[in-house]
Amino acid sequence: MNDERMIPRETPVVADGKNSAERMEAFRQLAAGVAHDFNSLLNVITADANLLLETHGGDPAVRESAHRIYAAGERAADLTQQLLIFTGLQPLQSERLEVNEILRRVASTFSTRYGNPIRPELCLAASLPEIDGDPDMLEKLTVNLVANACDGMAENGKLTITTDRVVVAEGASGRPPEARAGEFVRITFADDGAGIAAENLPHVFEPFFTTKDVGKGIGLGLPTVMGIATQHRGWVELESRVGAGTRVEVYLPVGPTRTVEGAAKVDAPNESGGGETILLVDDEALLREITVILLKKQGYRVLQAESGIDALEVWKWHGSRIQLLLTDMVMPDGLTGIELAAKLRVEKPQLKVIFTSAYSREMMGRISAPGEVVHFLQKPYRSERLSDLVRQVLDGKVAS
Repeated sequence: MNDERMIPRETPVVADGKNSAERMEAFRQLAAGVAHDFNSLLNVITADANLLLETHGGDPAVRESAHRIYAAGERAADLTQQLLIFTGLQPLQSERLEVNEILRRVASTFSTRYGNPIRPELCLAASLPEIDGDPDMLEKLTVNLVANACDGMAENGKLTITTDRVVVAEGASGRPPEARAGEFVRITFADDGAGIAAENLPHVFEPFFTTKDVGKGIGLGLPTVMGIATQHRGWVELESRVGAGTRVEVYLPVGPTRTVEGAAKVDAPNESGGGETILLVDDEALLREITVILLKKQGYRVLQAESGIDALEVWKWHGSRIQLLLTDMVMPDGLTGIELAAKLRVEKPQLKVIFTSAYSREMMGRISAPGEVVHFLQKPYRSERLSDLVRQVLDGKVAS
């Protein structure tokens, strides 16, 4: 295809230079603020939907409505996460993994999970090297690229996903600025869809740029793919021609060879509490209310506070019987959840603590001492995840 265009992964927003960097930083701050407040509200929505299913799930009308509410909350949480990924505010949770396994999993469930009749065809290389990566992020990258391809194809369209090992030479021409020499796993998504118009090609990695109809997408799919590849120290290349389909190549560096130790075994949590007292600290009243309901249903006693200063007052009267502090990290009165935990542990070193935040776990790495086990619950969280982690932390059965 002589008139194919290759669009390298570039820093989005407008242009290079100071203005671009300033706008990107402003966008990052906006995304962080939106994510924090929005995820707290989404936590209330999904938790209340779960509660409706538990208490009134026998009523078909209520069950159907609760399922719709929960699905909408999950979808909104996914969009918020894409914002954080694109802006680099969602750090990797890396592990040793096989790319082929992720692709097989997405391909086998895509049509049922997303209601699309197209099932990707896989052409996966044998003996593909492992990479160090975040399996959830790479699954999201795959889902976004498959969904993007399906949106541009007819129902009988063909999408092929190929993997291979490539070695990029020093100074290789035709590569984007991020490309570098080394060994990479390349994932190629090739479809026979409508293709991308030439005038739109320079903008496909810009946030919120979309040519789809209203309600079909908000333009975060490809920027998210770009953000994930960049965080994995890789890059993305795209070729497309109207009427001849689109080809997207994702390059992910092969990780150093190492022995992967088995994960520590974690005992299954108890299904309910044993009457332990929990101090819940969060400035979002609706989230406090639903969390109290969930914890009390599990058999815990719950004291609550709306700020760090308020929590100190509660602790003054009830500290001797509080066994777990469940606290948001960001507080409105200047005393953060981290500082609150430190103050309370001076008086009670054995106090168990779970931090929650609508931001990311990256913050915990900056405040915890080397080797320290920090328990973190990112908002929005599922009610099952909340009850499981609380039980495990209280029982001292969480793997470090």
